[in-house]
Amino acid sequence: MNVLLVQPIKARKHTLNLMPHLGLGYIATSVRKEHNVKILDCVKERLDLFDFREYIRNAKPQVVGFTLFSCDLENVKKSITAIKEINPEIITVVGGPHVSGDPLGAFTYFDMLDYAFAGEGEIGFPVLLDRLSRNINLSKLNDIPGLVWRENSHIHVNPKIIS
Repeated sequence: MNVLLVQPIKARKHTLNLMPHLGLGYIATSVRKEHNVKILDCVKERLDLFDFREYIRNAKPQVVGFTLFSCDLENVKKSITAIKEINPEIITVVGGPHVSGDPLGAFTYFDMLDYAFAGEGEIGFPVLLDRLSRNINLSKLNDIPGLVWRENSHIHVNPKIIS
């Protein structure tokens, strides 16, 4: 699958930090052998929502994953909305500190979100991608560590792995 991992657009101007996002690097490493992975740092690239839309249109990812801090809630929600407007079939995922601290609340906030990960995503995310790419076992997701997903109107939160 074509996977895009995103450091989101920031709500306010931040000093440029050219250090790569370690969490996204860990996730990319965990799936790189089986999937095509790119990391997009919207802060480093100085992208706004318009630029982000253009990037999605051109890159044509199948899965877009965001790292999520509490200060990024609104911009990640706008980004997910933009993704779904471009192509509703693109699978969206969030993970990071905000989701780990409040998995149910975070997932409830994102009405268009497909999946989230609480805790360490390096173990569960590859399993989810494997199932999505093979279209297998999507009816049984409760064995994927840290996965948060919606089934009908019920939100499931699997036990998370914390190292």
